[in-house]
Amino acid sequence: MIIPSRRIGEIEEKIQKIDKLLVLAKITKNKQLSFLVLEKIEETLKDIIEIFPIKHEIFDKEEVQEIFELTRSHRQSEMEFLKEEEIIILSKEQEINKFSNQKLLDFIKMLKVLILKIKSF
Repeated sequence: MIIPSRRIGEIEEKIQKIDKLLVLAKITKNKQLSFLVLEKIEETLKDIIEIFPIKHEIFDKEEVQEIFELTRSHRQSEMEFLKEEEIIILSKEQEINKFSNQKLLDFIKMLKVLILKIKSF
């Protein structure tokens, strides 16, 4: 499978921007920036999946599912707030989802590893 290096380069640039946005979210303790980072992670993951199908063994399906679930939960939430270092999402059904900026950093690292694995093919 030949993957256009230009496309990979664009995704790498997106990941760098997300990384910088996360640093800003950590410094300002701004939950809206953290949610923007989450949305950008999901968008970038979808870009990666588009060029390299998810059925391939390079993906950690649980982590991918967690990203999609958190983003869906955020979009459908009734209430969101910041408590200490965690961002809490409360759904209409009163279910609680939470994540930290550290978790977002882990997702970003996963994206970087995916790009490295795709480049090695």
